[in-house]
Amino acid sequence: MLNGTELMGVSHLYLDEGNQRNYTMSFVRFTALKPRARYSYKVKSGSASAVWSPTFSFRAPYSSGASRVAIYGDMGNTLHNNMANLRDDCASGTIDALVHMGDHAYDLGYAQDRHGDAYMNAFQPVLASCPWLPVIGNHESYLGPGNDKVSHSTTERYLNQTWGIAYGQESDTATTALGSLLTKGTYYGVGSHGASPSGTSRYNSVDIGLFHIVGLDLDPGTSPSKDGAWRFGTPLRALGGPLRRASGSSLTC
Repeated sequence: MLNGTELMGVSHLYLDEGNQRNYTMSFVRFTALKPRARYSYKVKSGSASAVWSPTFSFRAPYSSGASRVAIYGDMGNTLHNNMANLRDDCASGTIDALVHMGDHAYDLGYAQDRHGDAYMNAFQPVLASCPWLPVIGNHESYLGPGNDKVSHSTTERYLNQTWGIAYGQESDTATTALGSLLTKGTYYGVGSHGASPSGTSRYNSVDIGLFHIVGLDLDPGTSPSKDGAWRFGTPLRALGGPLRRASGSSLTC
């Protein structure tokens, strides 16, 4: 519900059969927002017995004028992070959007996905009130200090997360709940409704004020597409527009 108007969205069920824990992930598109205006919203699932969440608020993005975006990476998984600073800066109007260039909470699936759960729960006060553009980083398969050489299965999990989802697919290839949330959220957000919709979570772009921001998956692994072709120039040509900021698992320019 946005400013008292009920909106419909889509929901996906992430089945974690190994840990016997399932997740319902819901996505709703907000349209015709007035630039820089403040909106309030609350959410619930489609179940008749579902209850509404607390009410949150945010400022709508804009296409002109002073543009304030926080761009950062490598937040990590310790208490020494920048969540409080981001929350305060967004609330005060110092920044209007967040671009996270990867390395969110490192091993997303640690402790039967509870590591990813804790990360998102701690980050909720920020993400509920400030637009967030997440990019998958290489350390999403990180196992902790002294363990940079990850196992093959962990590396495959990272590759699955970055492969993501494209138009026409029934599901993504992520193997953690947070990986699924990141790929589906990117797909339904900027991948479907960005400045130049790419139709995939692997590369996308969006305009925020005077910035044209491009998110690129630079994973060198094999693409899951039928022809196996994935080239650096393809997403750049498809996304269009002047390149203001590009971010990905191994590029910042």
